[in-house]
Amino acid sequence: APLDLTLPNAVRFNMNGNGRMQTWKDVYMAERVYTQCLGISKRIYQMHAFTHEPDKKLAYFILEEHNERTLPFFPGFDFH
Repeated sequence: APLDLTLPNAVRFNMNGNGRMQTWKDVYMAERVYTQCLGISKRIYQMHAFTHEPDKKLAYFILEEHNERTLPFFPGFDFH
């Protein structure tokens, strides 16, 4: 069966250990503020692995994130 990526409103999102959010609206708002404050102009993600539990309708993704900055004197940074 094809994978259904419909997002429910309720979520348990851990933002790099710095915050936990319960709705996608909160996740997107926090990401927007974070991106603006750090001057991030571009994010590049590389997926290293994933697994899922179809019976629980859960998916887990292992991502590496590279962030490029709007100003050239600010170096890019990564999350692994």
